Parts: sequence; structure tokens; C-alpha cells
Amino acid sequence: MSRMVRVSICVLLGGAASAASAQNVGARVAAARDGSVLLTFAARAGVCGDGKSYIGEMLSAPDGFTMYSVDGGYDVINIGSGGRGNMSGTCVPGPVRVVLTVENRKVTAVRPYVGPVTSKTSGVGTDLGAVAAAEAADYLLALSTKSDERAGRYAMLAAAMADSARLEPKLAAIARDRDVLTAVRERALHWLAVAGERDDDKQV
Repeated sequence: MSRMVRVSICVLLGGAASAASAQNVGARVAAARDGSVLLTFAARAGVCGDGKSYIGEMLSAPDGFTMYSVDGGYDVINIGSGGRGNMSGTCVPGPVRVVLTVENRKVTAVRPYVGPVTSKTSGVGTDLGAVAAAEAADYLLALSTKSDERAGRYAMLAAAMADSARLEPKLAAIARDRDVLTAVRERALHWLAVAGERDDDKQV
């Protein structure tokens, strides 16, 4: 068997495994009763939040610290390389917690949080517990392509914060998919650019 054939088989098997993982998480969400469902998974290094209103990520790029508002909007705020230090009391590293609103086995809203447990993530109706970060990211990216704009953007934000998740191929596919909402495709391009910044950080 040639090396090219072996590589192609590995890619196909990897894609199939990824799809199966996403379906597994999706099946657990769909099986939950209507109401709120909580997913928890490990966040990548440099990610923090206050557990209720924003998620932040420190990069060595000129923008430095980027903050994503998750409290009633979706604002991207670059506050400079010293931003994390200035917010050290409130921006706390921790797992990603995603609250999904489920109605008739369908996710209608997505809210991601990072950092301490707050009223936003405590007492949620169905807690699925800790999920493998890569599996959660696969599920959330798939969810982003069939959600409305707001839920899609938040699902993609949560996926982008997942530890050890290789998102570039899926993000590129979403960006090219004309059946996906334009706003969600634009966010896919944004996260592709962020992935490039993260790769640059690793080489520094």
C-alpha cells in the first residue's frame, strides 16, 4: 500500500471518528429533557473568563488580550497586551461551560462561559458532566452550521476555546459552505485567523 493511500485512509478514518464523536455528544443533548443542558470541557491555555459576562484569551500578537462579551451580545474587544494583568482579579482560568437551551430535541440557544461557577451555570436542568474537549468542539462546530446567527456564533466561540482541538479543516469547510449563514461563515474566517496567531505563538 502506498504512503499516499495510507494517509488518505487515516484522514478518512479520522474524519469518521470525529463525526461519530460529535454525534455521540449530540445524541446526549437531544436525549435531555427540554430546558437547559450543560456541557463542560477543558479550555486551551491562555483562556480565562469571569463565568458570567466575558471570555478572554491572551495571545502574543499586537492586540494581546482579546475579550469576547457573552452577556447579551457578541462584542470583540482588543485591550492590549497588558489587559490580562489589569483584569487578573476577574479573568480566571477554568473549564469551558456551555449552557444549551433545548426545545423539542433541538438546541435553540447557546451560551458559553469560562472561569468560576456562577449563577449562569449552577443549577442547570441537565448536567452532562465533563466531555472530551475535541468531541465537544466537533459537536459545537456542527451545531453552528444549523443554528441561527447568535447561537451559531456562540457555538463557534465555545468550540474555539476547546483544548487540543484541531479546528482549521472544519472552519475552512464552514467558511466555504454557502448553505451556512453569512455571519457564521464570517466567524469561521475570524477563527481561522486566530488559529494562525496561535500557531505563531507556538513558534515564538
